[in-house]
Amino acid sequence: MNYRKTEISRGKLFSFLCLAILFAGSMASACSDIFFSGSFQTQSGRNLDCDVTLSPVVASYPSKMDWTTTDSKGTTINLGKNKYSFVGVSVLGQEKKLVDGMNSEGFSASLLWMEDAKFPATAEGNSAMAMSDLVAWLLGNFTNVSDARKALSGKAVWYDSTVFPYPAHLVMHDTKRFSSVVVEWVGAAKPIYIDDGNGYNGALTNGPKYKTQLENLAHFKNLSMEPNQMAGLPGDQTSMSRFSRLSVLSKFAAKYVSFPDTLRCFGDLSPVIYGPNWCLQQILNLMDRVAIVHGESTHDIQDGKSLMHTQMTLVRDHAEKKIYYRFNTDVFIKMALVKKSLAFDKVQVLDSAANPKAIDAETARFSPSAFPVLDDNSDSLMLEISLPSTALGKDANPAKFYIFAKNADGRIMQWKPSKGWSYSREGRLLPLNGVNNILAPVHITLKDKFLMKHPGMKIFAGSGSSDTEMLMEGTFGQIFQTPDQDFLERLPEVKAVLRSMATTSKAQ
Repeated sequence: MNYRKTEISRGKLFSFLCLAILFAGSMASACSDIFFSGSFQTQSGRNLDCDVTLSPVVASYPSKMDWTTTDSKGTTINLGKNKYSFVGVSVLGQEKKLVDGMNSEGFSASLLWMEDAKFPATAEGNSAMAMSDLVAWLLGNFTNVSDARKALSGKAVWYDSTVFPYPAHLVMHDTKRFSSVVVEWVGAAKPIYIDDGNGYNGALTNGPKYKTQLENLAHFKNLSMEPNQMAGLPGDQTSMSRFSRLSVLSKFAAKYVSFPDTLRCFGDLSPVIYGPNWCLQQILNLMDRVAIVHGESTHDIQDGKSLMHTQMTLVRDHAEKKIYYRFNTDVFIKMALVKKSLAFDKVQVLDSAANPKAIDAETARFSPSAFPVLDDNSDSLMLEISLPSTALGKDANPAKFYIFAKNADGRIMQWKPSKGWSYSREGRLLPLNGVNNILAPVHITLKDKFLMKHPGMKIFAGSGSSDTEMLMEGTFGQIFQTPDQDFLERLPEVKAVLRSMATTSKAQ
C-alpha cells in the first residue's frame, strides 16, 4: 500500500497540532461555510455551531422597512429603507440582528465567528456600522458582491460586543461563479478582502486568519481520490481541521458539479445525469462532514462546561432564490422561498428552533425524482421518473399522473407515452393514459435533436385528481432541465470525453 502521496513530516504535523489545540481551547462558537458554482447551479452552505443555545429563527423581511445602526458611542444612525426583500436568520431573540441570509436577487451575506478578529476601538459619524447590523444592511441594499464590497469599503465597522457575543468575519456570495469574498477585520487600518484572485477557495470556518488557513492546507495538497490516498486528512472539529476537510473534499466534489454540470461519471458505471437536487445533496454531505455532534466538543464556562454542537444547517440556492435548512431537531430538510414582493410590511417569522415547524414523512414537501442515464453510444437521453408515496390520492386511490414542461420562451408542453411531447392546448394538461400505477417508474427518451430544439426547458412531474388540483395543491416538482445552448454546442465534445472516461475506467 502506497502512502507516500499523503505523507506529512513530523515537524509540520507538530506545528499543525499546536495550532489546532490553541484554537480548540478557546472555542466559543464555530461555523463552516462552503460555495459551489457551475453553469446551472450556484449554491452555498453553512453550519451554525455554538456552545450556547442560539435559538435561530428563520424570517422573511419585506422591502421598505426602516433600519438603523449605532456608532461606538451609542448614537443612532439612520440607514434608511431597504430596497430588497430577503430571508434572514437571527439569533438570541434579536429580530434585526442577523447572522445569515439571502435576498430576492440571490445575494447572500453571512457572519462566522472569528476569535482573533480585531475591530477599530471607535467608530463615529454616519460611516459607522455596528457589526451586528452588517448582514441586514447588505441584504437589503445590494444585488451582488461587487457593489456590496464597494459600499462596505466606505463603512467604519465596529464590534458591538454587548449586543452580539461573538466577533466575526464576513462572507458574501451571489449568482456569479468567481465573485465571492471573505472580509476580515484583524487590526489593520482597513479590512482584508480575500477573493478568488488572492486565495479564496470556497471554504470558510473560523480562525486563524485566512492566509494561515491556506498555509496549513498546503500540508494536504497531495491527497487524492485514489484508494487509501485520503489518509492524513484531519477529522477533528477544530477550525483548521474543518477548513482543511471542507477544502479538500469540496475540490473533489466540485468536479462532479461544474464540468459538465449535469454529467457525472463514477468509476466503471455508465455516465449518469443527475437531477436539480444533486448540488444541494453534495453541499449537505459536506456540511455533515464538518457538523459537530452534541457533546463532542466542550468549552469551559464559569459553572462548568458547555457543549458545542451544530444548531442549524442551511443551503442557499442563489440561482433559484431558495434557502433549504434544518435545525438540529429536524429530520427533514425544509425550504424558504426568497420572494421579490411580499404581501406584508413587517417581519414574518417562518420557522424557529425553539418552536420548529412540524414536518414528517406524510407531510414532507412533494418531490418527484428523475434519474436520467446517458448512453454514450446513442443520440438520446432516457429519463426514469418516479413519484413519492404522497402522490397517492385520497383514501390511497391512485391519482392521475402528469408530465409537462416549460420552454425557455414560456410555452407549455406535455408528454404522453403514445404521442411523446406536444404543446398544451388552452393551458390544459392531460394525464398519462395507460399508466395504472403512478408509483412505478416511467421512462422518457429525449433525443439530441429534441434537446437542441428546446434548450433550457424545465421538465416537471406531478399528480392529482385533475391538472387544476395538482397546480393548486403544489403536488408537482421539477425533475430535470435540458442543457443550455452553450452546452448543447459542446455536446459532441462532451460525449467524446464521456466515452474516453468510460473506456479508461473499464481498463482500470
